[in-house]
Amino acid sequence: MGVYASDLPQHQTKKGWLTSILELGAWLGALLSGFMAEAASRKYGILIATGVFIIGVVIQATSITAGHNAILGGRFVTGMGVGSLSMIVPMYNAEVAPPEVRGSLIALQQLAICFGIMISFWINYGTNYIGGTGSTQSDAAWLVPICLQLFPAVVLFGGILFMPFSPRWLVHHNVSTVSILSSRFMPFRPVLETSEIVSLSCSRITPVLTLE
Repeated sequence: MGVYASDLPQHQTKKGWLTSILELGAWLGALLSGFMAEAASRKYGILIATGVFIIGVVIQATSITAGHNAILGGRFVTGMGVGSLSMIVPMYNAEVAPPEVRGSLIALQQLAICFGIMISFWINYGTNYIGGTGSTQSDAAWLVPICLQLFPAVVLFGGILFMPFSPRWLVHHNVSTVSILSSRFMPFRPVLETSEIVSLSCSRITPVLTLE
């Protein structure tokens, strides 16, 4: 990766920016996520953030010909997607999940994040040896891990399309249709029990929204 593989003192600042610019983008994405989740819905907010993440990865991949500024810009854009998803996804999970599995889903998400980090370390370790570890190292050593990020992002992008809207968001926007609200409970309960829980959920959500 050119100067990013150098140990010269004058190149350390560039290496620092390569790492920190993603967190800078995540900070901005997290700030914007509240407005996006309320204006576009939690579901479409996740869709938008995932799309931003995918665009950032594609920009990073073009840095092989566009130069190091492309990977910096791509990591900033990717960070915006990461920051937004880090804020919206837990909120969406909590609002969509039935009460008895809500905590488990939030914990499962954190477990999945840690598992993904572990997998990424092993992928980086393996691809580091493509072409050798010295001057003969291939560009694939860093390009493959970057491009592999697209796989889970595309799965999330496609999967969220089949997920329901947040009941809290629906009630807040006066779209409290029982059939829409019921969709999140159908895999877990019989229809009669579902309708009772939907009514109870609406009765709990509405007063809280009124106070807000």
